[in-house]
Amino acid sequence: MEKKNIDWGNLNFGYIQTEKRYVSYFKDGSWDEGILTDDANIVLNECSGVLQYAQTIFEGLKAYTTEDGHIVAFRPDLNGERMEDSARRLEMPVFARERFVDAVAQVVAANAAYVPPYGSGATLYVRPYMFGVNSVIGVKPADVYQFRIFCTPVGPYFKGGVKPLTPDSGSAPAAGIPSDTADRALGDFGGRLLFQVRGAGENALVSPLSVLLCLSMCANGAQGETLQEFLDILGGGVDLDTLNASCASLLEDYLSLEGSTECNIAGSLWVDDRLSANADFLSRCTEYYRAGIYQADLDTQRTVDQVNAWVKEQTHGMIDGILDEPLTPDAVLLLANALYLKNTWANEFEAEDTGEQPFYTASGEEIQTEFLHNGTRSERYICTETERGVILPYDDGRLAFVALVPQDGDLSGYLAKWSGDTLPQVLSAAEDTLLTLSLPKFEAEWSGSLVEPLKALGLELPFDEERAQFGGVGLADGPLRISDALHKTRIEVNENGTEAAAVAAMIFAPTADMPFTTEPEVLILDRPFVYGIVDLERGIPLFLGTFETP
Repeated sequence: MEKKNIDWGNLNFGYIQTEKRYVSYFKDGSWDEGILTDDANIVLNECSGVLQYAQTIFEGLKAYTTEDGHIVAFRPDLNGERMEDSARRLEMPVFARERFVDAVAQVVAANAAYVPPYGSGATLYVRPYMFGVNSVIGVKPADVYQFRIFCTPVGPYFKGGVKPLTPDSGSAPAAGIPSDTADRALGDFGGRLLFQVRGAGENALVSPLSVLLCLSMCANGAQGETLQEFLDILGGGVDLDTLNASCASLLEDYLSLEGSTECNIAGSLWVDDRLSANADFLSRCTEYYRAGIYQADLDTQRTVDQVNAWVKEQTHGMIDGILDEPLTPDAVLLLANALYLKNTWANEFEAEDTGEQPFYTASGEEIQTEFLHNGTRSERYICTETERGVILPYDDGRLAFVALVPQDGDLSGYLAKWSGDTLPQVLSAAEDTLLTLSLPKFEAEWSGSLVEPLKALGLELPFDEERAQFGGVGLADGPLRISDALHKTRIEVNENGTEAAAVAAMIFAPTADMPFTTEPEVLILDRPFVYGIVDLERGIPLFLGTFETP
């Protein structure tokens, strides 16, 4: 069908009369068959029930054109189910969900010429509603009702794109208080998350810190058992105030690092107009997590571009974005955390010492790879019954790069045993040792959904359509859940140091040469190993990855 001659790209969120609408009447205890009509007007008596006692209910949904040219109405069955529930609560006759879905389909099909084309940023807004028609002067339900659906093409609700919002709290960032329990939980969470996202023989990289900060914002809108899952997984069972204070302390620590370290951590909430967000939820996200709040139409390409521009800016261009396409029309909130970290080695590697040598994958494949060489010097060397490795401090005196090779070569088994005590124990086992070190010079990145990995860690209820409890977030068309959890990471390791970035979104002076008085230890990281950027004081991982193939 040929589309109407409408300037789709410049549509406002307003009413344009279309050709057909659906009307059905309830009389004498039953609904009639319903019809499509050209008449856009409603005639009511001055004493109609809807005017006297406001007996009315409504829903709203969108239809849009897909990339392949099909017209789709997003989950009208859910709207129909909600209207059934609303009718029962207000003692109104139930218009069956099956008939509701059919009526929506009729209206959309009859007005297909008004469905905006793909990529225009506009949609067809569909408005089903029901109201009491007959005259009612006493306080009682009406006897006659009209069920009606009309539709109209609409542009973005917020013309011009994203609008920053400011909560009314006016408070400065909340003071941070470290928690040993929460720190151990983060270490445990990071190792287990890496184990879940890793594919055997493939490089993997996650930022436990970025994911923690994003999920912890979500926790502030959770309730009941859903909240308890967040607290158990992210905080080791601490209460919400303790988790928030611990996260605030991480922000304080890492945003004030010294030396040449460049660190940026930013949070954001992107709120659709269909969510009436809870003020306390917004305030906690801004005070503890320093998050910016933006109002936007989440199902438009314009918002995709603006979210991705925010990600690119916050990660200093290392990550171009987190969204590939507009969110589904039911999305009402996107929470994001972005993390950027550029560190310089306390003792840099000499570029002239960099050279190629073989790297051996778990399958035995030999791949020529560029390696950094330290020229033999004192390093923080780790050698225990379970692993060998090295700690390479940065010049900020707080963070370090850690690389660990399992003694038995079983990377999967090593990660499976990772706990919140692993990093603290590894860090405490390190000793200053004369070491000849060979470390791959590499770049790595990872991206994907964290829904299944997080479920495997025990964070199940936030994604459950029936059991998720997010009443603290605010009011929308129905109960909220997390529909997707996205994560992207990237790291570069070279002679000067490391540069790393991450984003999580929920549907973050050389020493003098030493004389060789003893035989040096030799650590050649030419087999799959675990690495990370870690906090030497609190023993927690900001990034964790596996290098398994060049």
